[in-house]
Amino acid sequence: MLSGTRIDEETTEKIGTVIRRRLAERFGPEPPFGPILPVLRNDRYGDDYLEIYIVFKGDQEDLDPAWTAGLPSRISPDLSGMGMPGLVITSWVHGSEWDSFLNGLEKNGPG
Repeated sequence: MLSGTRIDEETTEKIGTVIRRRLAERFGPEPPFGPILPVLRNDRYGDDYLEIYIVFKGDQEDLDPAWTAGLPSRISPDLSGMGMPGLVITSWVHGSEWDSFLNGLEKNGPG
């Protein structure tokens, strides 16, 4: 079973800034994204990694799978500079599913 810990508000905002900058490069100055929620996780081998939930409010077809799959490698150097683990996983949640997804996280914990 994976465990998870929410990250403090200040660090969450810094992580969000890094990600929003990359999203703006790809989608323009006002990208169709909502909340960004980073969760520090620990796998069954005891290794830390960062899972980042990103809310997408646009048309799912606008998400280029190659670009979204490559986002972790583009943001990882900036996040490592903040003391985050080198392994980053992004999980994309559609805006219409965010409330129920967040409720599940809060009810069951992040991991």
